[in-house]
Amino acid sequence: MEDKLRPLYLSYFMGAGAGCNITADKPFRVKYGAKLRAAYKKTYEGKQLYWLRTELLAVAGNRCPSCGGARPVTLDHHLAQTPFPEFAIFPLNLVAMCGPCNQHKSASTGKTIATAFIHPYIDQIPTVSFFAPTVTRANGSYTVSFTFTPAAIPDAMLAGRMERQLKRVDFNKALLPEVGELLNELALRIEREIVQPNGGVIDQPLIEAYLHANADRIEEQHRVGFWQAIMSRALANEAGFCSGGYRDLLARSPT
Repeated sequence: MEDKLRPLYLSYFMGAGAGCNITADKPFRVKYGAKLRAAYKKTYEGKQLYWLRTELLAVAGNRCPSCGGARPVTLDHHLAQTPFPEFAIFPLNLVAMCGPCNQHKSASTGKTIATAFIHPYIDQIPTVSFFAPTVTRANGSYTVSFTFTPAAIPDAMLAGRMERQLKRVDFNKALLPEVGELLNELALRIEREIVQPNGGVIDQPLIEAYLHANADRIEEQHRVGFWQAIMSRALANEAGFCSGGYRDLLARSPT
Protein backbone atom coordinates (compact mmCIF):
# COMPACT_ATOMS: atom_id res chain seq x y z
CA MET A 1 0.00 0.00 0.00
CA GLU A 2 2.83 2.41 0.87
CA ASP A 3 4.54 1.79 -2.47
CA LYS A 4 1.32 2.53 -4.33
CA LEU A 5 0.61 5.63 -2.29
CA ARG A 6 3.86 7.36 -3.26
CA PRO A 7 2.95 7.98 -6.94
CA LEU A 8 -0.60 8.90 -5.90
CA TYR A 9 0.75 11.51 -3.48
CA LEU A 10 3.03 12.83 -6.21
CA SER A 11 0.08 13.09 -8.61
CA TYR A 12 -1.77 15.10 -5.97
CA PHE A 13 1.06 17.61 -5.74
CA MET A 14 1.54 17.80 -9.51
CA GLY A 15 -2.21 18.33 -9.92
CA ALA A 16 -2.21 21.16 -7.33
CA GLY A 17 -4.69 19.24 -5.21
CA ALA A 18 -7.52 19.73 -7.71
CA GLY A 19 -9.69 16.68 -8.27
CA CYS A 20 -10.03 17.36 -11.99
CA ASN A 21 -6.25 17.04 -12.40
CA ILE A 22 -5.91 13.68 -10.67
CA THR A 23 -6.49 10.36 -12.40
CA ALA A 24 -8.45 7.95 -10.25
CA ASP A 25 -6.89 4.64 -9.25
CA LYS A 26 -10.16 2.80 -8.73
CA PRO A 27 -8.65 -0.62 -7.90
CA PHE A 28 -6.55 1.00 -5.16
CA ARG A 29 -9.60 2.74 -3.72
CA VAL A 30 -11.55 -0.49 -3.63
CA LYS A 31 -8.72 -2.38 -1.97
CA TYR A 32 -7.41 0.19 0.53
CA GLY A 33 -9.98 2.98 0.78
CA ALA A 34 -11.72 1.68 3.89
CA LYS A 35 -8.39 1.16 5.69
CA LEU A 36 -7.23 4.69 4.96
CA ARG A 37 -10.52 6.23 6.08
CA ALA A 38 -10.25 4.21 9.27
CA ALA A 39 -6.68 5.44 9.72
CA TYR A 40 -7.89 9.04 9.62
CA LYS A 41 -10.06 8.38 12.67
CA LYS A 42 -6.80 7.77 14.55
CA THR A 43 -6.10 11.52 14.31
CA TYR A 44 -8.83 12.12 16.89
CA GLU A 45 -7.85 13.09 20.42
CA GLY A 46 -6.35 10.21 22.38
CA LYS A 47 -5.62 8.18 19.23
CA GLN A 48 -2.27 7.20 17.68
CA LEU A 49 -2.19 9.93 15.02
CA TYR A 50 -3.45 12.79 17.18
CA TRP A 51 0.01 14.37 16.85
CA LEU A 52 -0.71 14.92 13.14
CA ARG A 53 -3.87 16.88 13.93
CA THR A 54 -2.13 19.05 16.53
CA GLU A 55 0.76 19.83 14.16
CA LEU A 56 -1.59 20.80 11.33
CA LEU A 57 -3.59 23.06 13.66
CA ALA A 58 -0.31 24.65 14.70
CA VAL A 59 0.58 25.31 11.04
CA ALA A 60 -2.63 27.32 10.62
CA GLY A 61 -2.00 29.28 13.80
CA ASN A 62 -5.08 31.15 14.95
CA ARG A 63 -6.55 32.05 11.55
CA CYS A 64 -8.71 29.91 9.30
CA PRO A 65 -7.04 29.93 5.84
CA SER A 66 -10.44 30.02 4.17
CA CYS A 67 -11.99 33.11 5.79
CA GLY A 68 -8.97 34.58 7.57
CA GLY A 69 -10.99 35.28 10.68
CA ALA A 70 -12.29 32.50 12.89
CA ARG A 71 -9.99 30.14 14.75
CA PRO A 72 -9.40 26.79 13.00
CA VAL A 73 -10.71 23.95 15.14
CA THR A 74 -11.33 21.17 12.61
CA LEU A 75 -9.39 19.33 9.90
CA ASP A 76 -10.83 19.55 6.42
CA HIS A 77 -10.02 17.08 3.66
CA HIS A 78 -9.22 19.41 0.77
CA LEU A 79 -10.24 16.50 -1.46
CA ALA A 80 -13.01 14.70 0.37
CA GLN A 81 -12.51 11.14 1.58
CA THR A 82 -15.31 10.20 -0.76
CA PRO A 83 -14.31 9.84 -3.55
CA PHE A 84 -10.62 10.32 -2.64
CA PRO A 85 -9.85 7.89 0.22
CA GLU A 86 -6.24 7.58 -0.93
CA PHE A 87 -5.61 11.06 0.50
CA ALA A 88 -7.42 10.49 3.80
CA ILE A 89 -4.24 10.83 5.89
CA PHE A 90 -2.03 12.68 3.41
CA PRO A 91 -0.86 15.77 5.37
CA LEU A 92 -0.92 17.93 2.23
CA ASN A 93 -4.63 17.17 1.89
CA LEU A 94 -5.49 18.01 5.52
CA VAL A 95 -6.22 21.67 6.21
CA ALA A 96 -6.99 23.19 9.60
CA MET A 97 -10.18 25.19 9.15
CA CYS A 98 -12.92 26.83 11.20
CA GLY A 99 -16.16 24.90 11.60
CA PRO A 100 -18.41 27.16 9.45
CA CYS A 101 -15.95 27.22 6.52
CA ASN A 102 -15.55 23.45 6.72
CA GLN A 103 -19.32 23.09 6.62
CA HIS A 104 -19.74 25.52 3.70
CA LYS A 105 -16.97 23.86 1.73
CA SER A 106 -18.53 20.46 2.38
CA ALA A 107 -17.29 17.70 0.03
CA SER A 108 -16.03 20.03 -2.70
CA THR A 109 -13.54 18.17 -4.88
CA GLY A 110 -12.79 20.64 -7.68
CA LYS A 111 -14.46 18.92 -10.63
CA THR A 112 -13.14 21.83 -12.68
CA ILE A 113 -10.33 24.28 -11.92
CA ALA A 114 -12.86 27.11 -11.85
CA THR A 115 -14.77 25.47 -8.99
CA ALA A 116 -11.76 24.18 -7.03
CA PHE A 117 -11.28 25.66 -3.57
CA ILE A 118 -8.04 27.56 -3.06
CA HIS A 119 -5.39 25.17 -1.73
CA PRO A 120 -3.68 26.99 1.17
CA TYR A 121 -0.48 24.95 0.81
CA ILE A 122 -0.14 24.96 -2.97
CA ASP A 123 -1.95 27.88 -4.61
CA GLN A 124 0.03 31.12 -4.61
CA ILE A 125 -2.01 34.16 -3.62
CA PRO A 126 -0.36 37.45 -4.71
CA THR A 127 0.79 39.67 -1.85
CA VAL A 128 -1.59 42.48 -2.76
CA SER A 129 -4.61 44.05 -1.13
CA PHE A 130 -7.74 42.59 -2.71
CA PHE A 131 -10.47 43.87 -0.36
CA ALA A 132 -12.26 47.24 -0.42
CA PRO A 133 -13.55 48.19 3.05
CA THR A 134 -16.78 50.00 3.91
CA VAL A 135 -17.06 51.69 7.32
CA THR A 136 -20.63 52.29 8.51
CA ARG A 137 -21.71 54.28 11.55
CA ALA A 138 -25.30 53.64 12.63
CA ASN A 139 -27.31 53.25 15.82
CA GLY A 140 -24.47 54.50 17.97
CA SER A 141 -21.95 51.99 16.71
CA TYR A 142 -19.61 51.08 13.85
CA THR A 143 -19.42 48.15 11.47
CA VAL A 144 -16.88 47.33 8.77
CA SER A 145 -17.57 45.13 5.75
CA PHE A 146 -15.37 44.05 2.85
CA THR A 147 -15.84 43.66 -0.89
CA PHE A 148 -13.54 41.45 -2.92
CA THR A 149 -11.82 43.34 -5.76
CA PRO A 150 -10.91 40.76 -8.43
CA ALA A 151 -9.08 43.33 -10.55
CA ALA A 152 -6.30 43.30 -7.92
CA ILE A 153 -5.47 39.67 -8.84
CA PRO A 154 -3.50 39.42 -12.12
CA ASP A 155 -4.59 35.81 -12.78
CA ALA A 156 -8.24 35.99 -13.89
CA MET A 157 -8.86 32.30 -13.18
CA LEU A 158 -7.46 32.60 -9.67
CA ALA A 159 -9.50 35.76 -9.08
CA GLY A 160 -12.66 33.92 -10.13
CA ARG A 161 -11.90 31.02 -7.81
CA MET A 162 -11.24 33.37 -4.90
CA GLU A 163 -14.45 35.30 -5.52
CA ARG A 164 -16.49 32.11 -5.73
CA GLN A 165 -14.97 30.73 -2.52
CA LEU A 166 -15.48 33.95 -0.54
CA LYS A 167 -19.15 33.94 -1.51
CA ARG A 168 -19.54 30.29 -0.62
CA VAL A 169 -18.08 30.68 2.89
CA ASP A 170 -19.97 33.99 3.36
CA PHE A 171 -16.81 35.90 4.19
CA ASN A 172 -18.37 38.95 5.85
CA LYS A 173 -20.64 36.83 8.01
CA ALA A 174 -17.68 34.66 9.04
CA LEU A 175 -15.69 37.78 10.01
CA LEU A 176 -18.51 39.57 11.81
CA PRO A 177 -17.54 38.49 15.36
CA GLU A 178 -13.85 39.16 14.66
CA VAL A 179 -14.61 42.61 13.24
CA GLY A 180 -16.69 43.51 16.29
CA GLU A 181 -13.97 42.31 18.64
CA LEU A 182 -11.28 44.27 16.80
CA LEU A 183 -13.39 47.45 16.77
CA ASN A 184 -13.81 47.26 20.54
CA GLU A 185 -10.13 46.52 21.03
CA LEU A 186 -9.03 49.47 18.88
CA ALA A 187 -11.41 51.83 20.67
CA LEU A 188 -9.98 50.82 24.05
CA ARG A 189 -6.40 51.09 22.84
CA ILE A 190 -6.97 54.54 21.35
CA GLU A 191 -8.54 55.76 24.58
CA ARG A 192 -5.95 54.27 26.93
CA GLU A 193 -2.78 54.51 24.85
CA ILE A 194 -3.37 57.77 22.95
CA VAL A 195 -6.07 59.95 24.50
CA GLN A 196 -5.58 59.39 28.24
CA PRO A 197 -1.78 59.92 28.10
CA ASN A 198 -2.55 63.09 26.11
CA GLY A 199 -4.50 64.55 29.03
CA GLY A 200 -7.84 63.40 27.63
CA VAL A 201 -7.42 65.47 24.47
CA ILE A 202 -8.60 63.76 21.27
CA ASP A 203 -5.84 64.54 18.75
CA GLN A 204 -7.24 63.36 15.42
CA PRO A 205 -3.95 63.31 13.44
CA LEU A 206 -2.31 61.36 16.28
CA ILE A 207 -5.09 58.76 16.25
CA GLU A 208 -4.89 58.48 12.46
CA ALA A 209 -1.12 57.91 12.64
CA TYR A 210 -1.65 55.30 15.36
CA LEU A 211 -4.12 53.35 13.22
CA HIS A 212 -1.86 53.48 10.15
CA ALA A 213 1.08 52.23 12.23
CA ASN A 214 -1.15 49.48 13.59
CA ALA A 215 -1.96 48.42 10.01
CA ASP A 216 1.74 48.27 9.17
CA ARG A 217 2.36 46.06 12.21
CA ILE A 218 -0.47 43.71 11.25
CA GLU A 219 0.84 43.32 7.70
CA GLU A 220 4.31 42.61 9.02
CA GLN A 221 2.86 39.91 11.28
CA HIS A 222 0.48 38.37 8.72
CA ARG A 223 0.71 39.50 5.09
CA VAL A 224 0.12 42.50 2.86
CA GLY A 225 -3.60 43.06 2.44
CA PHE A 226 -4.68 41.15 5.54
CA TRP A 227 -8.23 42.20 6.42
CA GLN A 228 -7.30 43.55 9.86
CA ALA A 229 -4.74 45.90 8.29
CA ILE A 230 -7.26 47.05 5.68
CA MET A 231 -9.78 47.70 8.44
CA SER A 232 -7.30 49.68 10.55
CA ARG A 233 -6.40 51.91 7.56
CA ALA A 234 -10.07 52.40 6.70
CA LEU A 235 -10.74 53.61 10.24
CA ALA A 236 -7.69 55.89 10.05
CA ASN A 237 -9.28 57.51 7.00
CA GLU A 238 -12.65 57.88 8.74
CA ALA A 239 -12.59 61.41 10.19
CA GLY A 240 -15.62 60.85 12.40
CA PHE A 241 -14.11 57.80 14.01
CA CYS A 242 -10.75 59.46 14.69
CA SER A 243 -12.28 62.70 16.00
CA GLY A 244 -14.10 60.93 18.80
CA GLY A 245 -16.60 58.60 17.16
CA TYR A 246 -14.59 55.62 18.38
CA ARG A 247 -16.04 56.34 21.83
CA ASP A 248 -19.36 54.93 20.61
CA LEU A 249 -17.71 51.56 21.05
CA LEU A 250 -16.34 52.04 24.56
CA ALA A 251 -19.62 51.20 26.29
CA ARG A 252 -19.61 47.89 24.40
CA SER A 253 -16.03 47.06 25.30
CA PRO A 254 -15.10 44.86 28.28
CA THR A 255 -13.05 46.67 30.88
